[in-house]
Amino acid sequence: MSRLSPNAILLGLLAYAVLLAVIVVWRQQRPFRFVLWAILGLCIAGIFWPYIARQLIPVVVLFGLTVSLLVGQKWLRSTVVWTKFWIIRKTGVLVDKNIDVLIRKRGQLRWYDEYGKVQDGRWQKEISKFVRENLIPTLGTNEQRALSRHMPLLLKVVENRVSRATKISPTPREFSNSMTPIEFEAYCAEQLRACGWTAYVTNGSHDQGVDIVAEKDGKRVVLQCKLYSSPVGNGAVQEIVAGKLHENADSAVVVTNTSYTPSARQLANTTRVLLLHHDQLGKLESLLPATQR
Repeated sequence: MSRLSPNAILLGLLAYAVLLAVIVVWRQQRPFRFVLWAILGLCIAGIFWPYIARQLIPVVVLFGLTVSLLVGQKWLRSTVVWTKFWIIRKTGVLVDKNIDVLIRKRGQLRWYDEYGKVQDGRWQKEISKFVRENLIPTLGTNEQRALSRHMPLLLKVVENRVSRATKISPTPREFSNSMTPIEFEAYCAEQLRACGWTAYVTNGSHDQGVDIVAEKDGKRVVLQCKLYSSPVGNGAVQEIVAGKLHENADSAVVVTNTSYTPSARQLANTTRVLLLHHDQLGKLESLLPATQR
């Protein structure tokens, strides 16, 4: 092959630059068809004009490599494997960004039923809502099309990441007056579990005055949790007495972050309801009346 002249090299580089610019513009629409026609035209030129072909061989090779990379990248981004990888990656980034909120929501929306099984239906709905409202707007067209196919996997990814983060940094970490009532109930249940009780937060719409049911060594205790800024009145005592009968429990307890009114203490003494501050939950077993242990 004869050596290329400087003019031929300059011409080749110019042609390559023009073709590359055209590819960049066109590849968002019909890149594959355009590339096929471009390569076909160069091949025809090479067949009928050997001299031109000799000068264009390096350009054709370079152009072919570039086209392969561009088309290959677009093809890869449209494949199931790439789309799945990209969606999972975006999900992970989004979960990490909102991890504190998700940990709190998980603590609020999961509880243990009377059989010791986790009830997380509300938490699963929250994950779906999180994906719909926060993830989908960040996805491309191909990713949105593939979302329904990968939704079960995404829900599992969110749950696993939040679960791992909860174990590393359990919630609630410590009591805070800024807690919501639901968070306070979850906090009290966690304190009991840490002391060996099997404790679960009840479903608020049908709790009959009982917020937590706890069991240990065959004893069943019902608790009502009151997160107040003022002393708790005797209404809470009346409710937990009814809840004790409803749950067929051995003991009834009211727990709060504040104090109790004199009338509440009087009624609790009559009905044998234990009134506690949340700091006393760790000693619940020893504080129960002897006949109820």
